[in-house]
Amino acid sequence: MTYMLVVKTKAELKKAQKDKVKEFLIIGDLAEKVQKAKSISKLSKKKVILLSGVLAAGVAAAIPTGGTSLGAAGLTFAAVEAGAGAAGTGLSTGAIIAIASIGGALVAYALYKDYNLEFEKNPNGGTKVKCTRH
Repeated sequence: MTYMLVVKTKAELKKAQKDKVKEFLIIGDLAEKVQKAKSISKLSKKKVILLSGVLAAGVAAAIPTGGTSLGAAGLTFAAVEAGAGAAGTGLSTGAIIAIASIGGALVAYALYKDYNLEFEKNPNGGTKVKCTRH
């Protein structure tokens, strides 16, 4: 009998990706966040790297302010794109928060690029995500 790896935390997700696990199941709150972050799969690598930098800058700014500046990350991202003359990402605030909470833009982007994701809604609530490496 073969057992599938079950992932519940962003640390476990990062380890599964790093170890190039062929197949695993994401459950709980993390699965909900992965589903909300799905829109990152449509971004270019350049925009993912930009988003990653903006999220990191937002978190760095939040440390000395006790977290009160975390909301500025989305505004900073919009300002950086406008200043660079780039098109908008089309990501919702919820998607950006989900991306940040599962380990950042690069982790989320790699998950969607390296794995086929199958989402399953449980009848009594919650989501499961089956990840199979390409």
